[in-house]
Amino acid sequence: MSADDSFHGGEMMESNRFAVAGWISIILAILTLPGSFMHLMIDIKHINWVIPFSAGLDLVTVGLAIFVLIKVRQWLNVTYDFHDVDTIIPMIIVGNVVVVPMAISARLYGFGESMYYLIPIYCVLAGLSILMIVFSARFLRVEGRMRGLKKPIAYIGIAIAVCFLTFILIPLGMVLGMAYNLLIGLALLQSPSEEVDFV
Repeated sequence: MSADDSFHGGEMMESNRFAVAGWISIILAILTLPGSFMHLMIDIKHINWVIPFSAGLDLVTVGLAIFVLIKVRQWLNVTYDFHDVDTIIPMIIVGNVVVVPMAISARLYGFGESMYYLIPIYCVLAGLSILMIVFSARFLRVEGRMRGLKKPIAYIGIAIAVCFLTFILIPLGMVLGMAYNLLIGLALLQSPSEEVDFV
C-alpha cells in the first residue's frame, strides 16, 4: 500500500467516524412513530398487551440514544474543539437512565394514573428539559454553521424542552423530537470538509 493510499484511507475513516451514530440517530427518529403509537394505545385506549412491546422498544431506544449522545460529545470535541457541553451530556444521559425505567414501571404496574408516581417522573422530566435548554443554548456557540443545521438543532431542542416542561404538550415535543433526531443524524453524517457557511 502506498503512502497516498494510507492517507486517503485515513481521511475516509475520519470522515466516516461518526456516520454510524448519524444513521442511528435517524433510526431513532423513525422509531418515534411506533413508540408514540404504542404509548397512546396504553395511556388512552388502555390496551395492556402492548405494554411489554412498548417497554422493549423504550429500552432499545434509550440505549441507542445514549450511544448517540456519547458520539455527539466526541463529535463536538474532535470536529469543532468544542467542550462547553461536556458536563451537560452525561447529566442528560443519567436523567434518561432514571426516567425511562420509571415510566416503564408505571405502565407495567398500573401506576400511570397515580400522582405519587407521576410527580417524580415529571420532576425528572423537568430537570431534563432544563438541561436540554442549557445544552441548546451552548450548542449555538459552536464555531461553524454545520451546513445550516446548527440553529435548527438548537431552536428545536429548546422547543422540545418547553413542551416537556408544560407536560400537556409532551405529544408535540415527541413529534419535534423526530425532527431533532433527524437533524442530529444529518449533522453527524457530515465530514469536516463539508462545512459550509450557509446564511
